[in-house]
Amino acid sequence: MFGWEYPPHHSGGLGVACFGLTRALSSLGAEIVLVLPKRVAMLGNHLRARFAGLEQLSLKGGRATPSCYASSGEFQGAYGRSLFAEVEAYAKASEQIAKEESFDVIHAHDWLTALSGVATKRQSGKPLFFHVHATEFDRSGGTHADPEVYKIEKLGMDEADKVITVSEYTKKILVSKYFVDPEKVLVIHNGIDSDYFDILSSAELASNEEQQGESGRIKMFVDKIHENGGKLVLFAGRITLQKGPDYFVRLAKEIATRRPKTYFLIAGTGDMEGQVISAIAQSGLSDKCFYFGRYKGSETSSLFRSADLYVFPSVSEPFGITPLEAAQSGAPVLMSKQSGVAEVFRNVLLVDFWDMDEMVNKSITLLDNPALAQTLRNEAMAELPNLTWINPAKKLLSNYQYLVSSKLPSMVGAGVPVSVGL
Repeated sequence: MFGWEYPPHHSGGLGVACFGLTRALSSLGAEIVLVLPKRVAMLGNHLRARFAGLEQLSLKGGRATPSCYASSGEFQGAYGRSLFAEVEAYAKASEQIAKEESFDVIHAHDWLTALSGVATKRQSGKPLFFHVHATEFDRSGGTHADPEVYKIEKLGMDEADKVITVSEYTKKILVSKYFVDPEKVLVIHNGIDSDYFDILSSAELASNEEQQGESGRIKMFVDKIHENGGKLVLFAGRITLQKGPDYFVRLAKEIATRRPKTYFLIAGTGDMEGQVISAIAQSGLSDKCFYFGRYKGSETSSLFRSADLYVFPSVSEPFGITPLEAAQSGAPVLMSKQSGVAEVFRNVLLVDFWDMDEMVNKSITLLDNPALAQTLRNEAMAELPNLTWINPAKKLLSNYQYLVSSKLPSMVGAGVPVSVGL
């Protein structure tokens, strides 16, 4: 299996998904070798890791994590040339690692590992599963795609024996914009681990990671709001076009006008940070809407627990694990209909991301009605046991076994080099 990131050192939902899926697969008896770009500390002991040695690459002109994935604020703007160099170097190293391993199937996550998956399939002849967690159209807010990333994505889809998407929503994008045969696409929704935050917190404590005191700052802020009879509305996620933070600021302005004792917290980082901070000031929300910035994974649960409402206004969301995490922590959820998670998660408030009137009205109705909020909490919590990673893992494992037993021929000959003209 090829992955670009893995907890506790991850920058978005891709790493969380890799952890949850591999852990569930392992519990079902699968033996997993996960190949990562560079050596990092890893959560859990359910798999064996190999590292491609990208620590030694020079990162001039760009960084290893594109802004569409990053929440740490380490990458700003468009894709750097060094990122494409890393993707190619990772593919070459991965192909060599694969020659040293015995395996039955190949599983590659998103475009960053697509070349690795294709190269390994070509040299081994083993079936390839290409797992699409987000497309370039999602990351750009549905408006356009970087042509070089699109080439890599399409190569992975074309050469894969099976393409996995995290929702029917994403499957439609693959069929309409990448011209993938619908019969080739397998929809496997993401899930959630009930103990993920506990495991993450334990790992951070064990590593003696420096504490920044931010959790205490949030608690003081939230306690003051609630002591004065106020309500808190939360946005937590990457501050990027895809996630709709600008719509959250617009929502905050409308609610603050009608419910002056409501406050707003934005947690996360990304390439729209400056734009969002400016929008807060220009909207006259400097004393109502607070920008928290980067937060550790182990702080996520406390953020959600502090919220009277969690808003997830994504413009184009293949799945979206954070609404499940919010519900698990006890926060009522309002989310956009343009989210794959809406296909499996029912007890939430749903709106179109662009329908600001509806978003405002549903938010105020919930904030004004504690009984409704509690009902939504209870019903959402009752759904979660059916949304764990075990069912997605069972579905995936059965497809692994089917392709292996059917002994599908390789689509291309072994030893053919990968090149998409980068």
